[in-house]
Amino acid sequence: MSLKVLTAVYNDQLLEEYTDNPFISALPWIMEPKQVIENLKRLPAFNTEEQHLPAEIKVHAIARLLDGFFQPLISHIQLETKISLMIRQGYKGRNPKKGLYYSRLQNCYEKVVKGELDTWVFDDMESTANNMTLLGCSGSGKTTALNKILHTYPQAIFHKDLNITQLTYIKFHCPHDGALSDLCHSFFRAVDQALGTDYKTQFGRKRTPLGQMLANMAHLASLHAIGIIVIDDIQNLNKAKTGGVEKMLNYLDTMANDICVPVIMVGTPYASHMFQTRLSSGRRTIAFGNIPWDRMERDNMWRNFLKTLWKYQWLSSPCELTEELEQSMYHLTQGIMDIVVKLFCLAQHRAIITKSPRITAKLLETVFEEEFQPVHPMINALRSGRIEDIAEFGDLKMMDISKRLMNVTQIVEDLFEQEQNQPKQVTGSKSEKLVSALIQMDIEKDIAIPFAEKILAKYPELAIPALVQKVLFQIVPKEKEPKETTKKINKKEWINLETDDLRYIFAIKEKQSFYETVKLKHLIFDFQEFYKKVS
Repeated sequence: MSLKVLTAVYNDQLLEEYTDNPFISALPWIMEPKQVIENLKRLPAFNTEEQHLPAEIKVHAIARLLDGFFQPLISHIQLETKISLMIRQGYKGRNPKKGLYYSRLQNCYEKVVKGELDTWVFDDMESTANNMTLLGCSGSGKTTALNKILHTYPQAIFHKDLNITQLTYIKFHCPHDGALSDLCHSFFRAVDQALGTDYKTQFGRKRTPLGQMLANMAHLASLHAIGIIVIDDIQNLNKAKTGGVEKMLNYLDTMANDICVPVIMVGTPYASHMFQTRLSSGRRTIAFGNIPWDRMERDNMWRNFLKTLWKYQWLSSPCELTEELEQSMYHLTQGIMDIVVKLFCLAQHRAIITKSPRITAKLLETVFEEEFQPVHPMINALRSGRIEDIAEFGDLKMMDISKRLMNVTQIVEDLFEQEQNQPKQVTGSKSEKLVSALIQMDIEKDIAIPFAEKILAKYPELAIPALVQKVLFQIVPKEKEPKETTKKINKKEWINLETDDLRYIFAIKEKQSFYETVKLKHLIFDFQEFYKKVS
């Protein structure tokens, strides 16, 4: 058994519907809003004396903000409340003391035996689970908020008297190609990581039919009393072929309706149309209300957030948050939390390497224009307010910004170390020093000289570290997304495809024609039958 598995400790419940249910009684107490804030809030270590440390040390201190700053908002409290409700309501329909857990487990076992989802032993069981969607643009803090809320629960709890290991939550990502078989593998891996099991090997073999793997997922969700399933990057299902979106949404309905396991689907605005075009899925995803995880509005909540962040300045002359700075920060970031924090960090880095004593609106604009180019299209779309433009750039990734931040940290550290180790008697022009620094970074001399002259002509007042940074950003090519390649599948391999793939159906047809086989599987619209009904 994994060391992460805790032994159940039961708490008396104040609500009658939660009483005498081990799965609910083993959960932490329901939190009031103040407790939610305290449990989610995270502030980095900070001492005003650090403002007088050497520059190469301060750039490391600034990096604390990247993973050490989290200020809960009202939306985080609302999300925690909904997750708390979804988990407990789902467990109402799986109480082992009333036999509901074992009845659903028997239904799931039947699905595994027959390899079909639409089969059961007990068909009169009412579901208490409902699904929810959480959609918002990248960088708005969806995943961070979810992770922090889920981590307030012990993930695995062992009930000794019942001999059941309960999983309060499972979270995994939808694969990039939207393949349902890969999604099943992601689920098995998530369970294995929580319990130290090897379900992926047992249930996720290469040639296991998709229907069988989905049935195995349902069985494990029931066997381990999973409280809630969180699927991130659900927009990737848009790339799924052969009806992947419809099949997955059908399966999520099954999880909530038959297995009584609620599901949260997390994604970008690009995924919204998947739920708007499907009434049955739409009903189940609004039971607890969908949460459009939008950027912060320019209101008191935004100002309070920025005031809290603004306290963490490691510059020699930290400045107050003026109306001009607040307006500039919102204009440049449009209230996207991830960009706000990273812009604030990079602005301090730029101030240090340019030997500027404080952050100014002009400095913020310069940093944004030069180092946040990948997100310019998304920010412009948000400024425009046009929904179609926002949806287009809703899934823009910002990983290269984090990489640049770390690159700047390394550049600053190396250059200040060089300055400290350099003998004072060494002389030379600014151009020579810049070229020398570039050559030490393995840049060829014939490339370093023209770039150094170009940058010096444009920014003659900047210090050497800042000049090196600008040269590197021009020389180092931007990372490009790898092009997707279409993989051709040999006809002999069609028998290994998903069961609803037309190539698979063609491969298994025996005496009947392909047309008759497809018609029997209801993949062709029967116009004659339809005409009889309407005539």
